[in-house]
Amino acid sequence: MSEVKLKKGEVVIFTDDYEVFGYNAKDKEGMFYREVDGEKYLVYLPDTHEWCEPRVSILKRKKPGFAPVRFVRFCKNIRMLEYTYED
Repeated sequence: MSEVKLKKGEVVIFTDDYEVFGYNAKDKEGMFYREVDGEKYLVYLPDTHEWCEPRVSILKRKKPGFAPVRFVRFCKNIRMLEYTYED
């Protein structure tokens, strides 16, 4: 994958077998949300409505720097989990 940072909502394509709850994402599109641990990305799969953390090496960018409007809007509604429980 290129060295240029991905934009939130950018479309990525799986180039290798990757199972998500019995669904093989190879050659399927996903939506990039953020980087995890430097070697993985947090990716949303619209076909299954599931999230996954594939290795960077099995993804390629569909249109570098471009994020479809529907994914940009979707990203604006995502919030990271905040722990509020106190003993």
